[in-house]
Amino acid sequence: GTITIEGAERYSPEILLGVFEKPNGGWLRQNVIDKGVEAIGEVYSNTGHLFAQVQTELIEREDQVADLVVHVDEGDQFRIRRVEFKGNTKTKDKVIRREMAVQEGMVMSTAALRNSLLRLQQMEFFKVDESDPVAFDIDQEGKTVDLTVNGEEGDRTELLFGGGFSEIDGFFFQGQFKTRNFLGRGETLALNAQVGARQDIFDISYQVPWFMDRPQSIGANLFVRRLDYALLTGQDFVTNNAGGSITYGRNLGLFGSASLTFTRYQSDETRREQTIDGEQLEQNLEREVSMIRFGVSKDRRDSRLQPTVGSRYSLLLDYAGGVLGGNTNFVRPRGTYTKYIPLTKERLQTSWAFNIDAGLIEPIDGTDLFFNDRFYLGG
Repeated sequence: GTITIEGAERYSPEILLGVFEKPNGGWLRQNVIDKGVEAIGEVYSNTGHLFAQVQTELIEREDQVADLVVHVDEGDQFRIRRVEFKGNTKTKDKVIRREMAVQEGMVMSTAALRNSLLRLQQMEFFKVDESDPVAFDIDQEGKTVDLTVNGEEGDRTELLFGGGFSEIDGFFFQGQFKTRNFLGRGETLALNAQVGARQDIFDISYQVPWFMDRPQSIGANLFVRRLDYALLTGQDFVTNNAGGSITYGRNLGLFGSASLTFTRYQSDETRREQTIDGEQLEQNLEREVSMIRFGVSKDRRDSRLQPTVGSRYSLLLDYAGGVLGGNTNFVRPRGTYTKYIPLTKERLQTSWAFNIDAGLIEPIDGTDLFFNDRFYLGG
């Protein structure tokens, strides 16, 4: 039959009726009613009506027809008075606060609070207590609510020391240091060094996610790499790369971002090959690459290191050469989409990931020597 709304003042009946799905086949189904009631409750809880109540009444008619009446008691609207954090002994309050979608003075929104907890879970330097994530202190007279986010310091620093042997690197020794919360400010510092018989790598990077306390980021990276590799008997390949990059980024909402990166590096490549008659051939390539990369991404995974649910996509466009200088010219678009689907509901973290990665390299100005058209798709 008909669906009517009674008791709603803040929202028109037309808006609230829009959340009901059209019943399949016209039959009255309990799951349609439950989903509609839940959606109406979400509308109110996301706009500060924490104690809104939604109840339904069925009025039967002839010919197997029933009308649905939805009674809404909106209750009072609450605003946020205070947001505090408990358990952050090293991480500064402002580092956590700036990742929150709920702030003092705003209308209380349960959806914004859930997104805030997901964002903190992604950052991983402050682990929210899963059993008691948020404590509420509600003032019925003042129509305000105080929030206390409970958690503890996460694993901020990664140290790696090791060595080994591989077909490409030969014997090597490696050391790596990375912290995602340098001095409790949420900044990332990474140092990486590898010394081996065939390959040496030295890399340092630093990133400030909230530059000047604004939703913008800056980062820099410097690297030096050497590879001396015997491809086949009588054929050698030696390359030396050195360069760096600087990145400026801007937050697009709570989970999105856009970035612009300028990279410049120099590569010296030497190939030596001995012919069957004993003649030694040598080819030297000196490449200077100046490149700008524009990228946009959105990340709603529950964790960056061990994701079990959520999705992530990114779109990248690289442009090298031209007015930027250098002797290597190309345009390279690329897109990636990954979705994680949990396989179990138990504490064991398992998921299935679906990934699409597509890109194209298009050389310009006659640089086919370095790049060929390429398209790839993987899952």
